[in-house]
Amino acid sequence: MKKLFLFTSLTFSLITFQAQNDNIGLKAGVNYANLTNFDEGYAGRVAYHFGLIAELTITEKFSVQPEILYSKLGNQFKDGDNKATLSENYLSVPLLFKYNFSEKTSIEVGPYLGLMLTAKSKGEMEGESFEEDVIQGFNQTDFGYALGVTYNISNNIFASLRYNLGTKNVIKDSEEKINNSAFQLSLGYNLF
Repeated sequence: MKKLFLFTSLTFSLITFQAQNDNIGLKAGVNYANLTNFDEGYAGRVAYHFGLIAELTITEKFSVQPEILYSKLGNQFKDGDNKATLSENYLSVPLLFKYNFSEKTSIEVGPYLGLMLTAKSKGEMEGESFEEDVIQGFNQTDFGYALGVTYNISNNIFASLRYNLGTKNVIKDSEEKINNSAFQLSLGYNLF
């Protein structure tokens, strides 16, 4: 928690320092999330993300993009009338390095740090509804990498597509390495 606070504080200190020449904005969109190497029968789920972004220009072609996002991940299970959804909620802090191919298109790559806020399992098994808090079975932090592309629709509006892959095992005491995985499609608006 202290590391996330320090990382976030430093990130937004840079944003404040650079804000005169660079972009600060909002973004939101859909996630298609899953867990790698999870039990058979589980599939991805559609969820959402939203948050703050900044773009700090280094040169005409290169910039750094720190973000603070609320992101829902997890997966789902369905077998006949039996169904369950695992919902993992994270505060995610990506730090992306961008290369601008043109004024309209850029590619971004970099690490992210995720702090799990909640984890719940909800569904129906053998006619019985259930909902339970399962956070105690998860590691509270996630670390991974992101790779994406952004298209600037106008000076203020942009769309991006990104793939995030966690490198840390998210399930405590799991013999197999189980990682978060998500495709994100976002629409954003640069405030200034």
